[in-house]
Amino acid sequence: MDKLVFLLVLLSQAASDVVRVKPGDDVILPCQAGEASIRAVEWSRPDLQPEYVFLYKSRLSDPTYQHPSFKGRVQLVDRELKDGDVSLILKNVSSNDAGTYECRVAASESSEKAVIETEPIRIYQLEVSGSNSGDVMEGNYRHYYGLGAAFVLLCLVAVGLVVQKYKRQETRTAC
Repeated sequence: MDKLVFLLVLLSQAASDVVRVKPGDDVILPCQAGEASIRAVEWSRPDLQPEYVFLYKSRLSDPTYQHPSFKGRVQLVDRELKDGDVSLILKNVSSNDAGTYECRVAASESSEKAVIETEPIRIYQLEVSGSNSGDVMEGNYRHYYGLGAAFVLLCLVAVGLVVQKYKRQETRTAC
């Protein structure tokens, strides 16, 4: 059991959502809402004022409160939000883009600044450097596939192993 706990600790540390890109790259930050009636999407950087990277409400992007450094460089992968896909494309990344990005979704709109009062559904730490270590390149976009899915899969395998071991012990004691 100690080995399992150690494995889970290692996996949870490896599952951090860090995205590494080179200056000039375009990057997609995946975010899946799973909400059929999405009314507002907010991508933000808490360290900036204004903090909005991208704001979508009333079926349109809203540049009113957008930080000036992102104007003309961000858009949603799917503007129709099919299947809850609210992934963000950030074009022509520069070193100034390094930081923490948060994705939030709301089922209803706010009449004022679209402040979405929920916890982020995805958080990324974007690192911009001169190397392209281990990223997957497809077309003109550098995709980041979070380790979260791998973490969940490995957790399920670990739980399966524990259950299997328990059943073996139960079978041995029954005989």
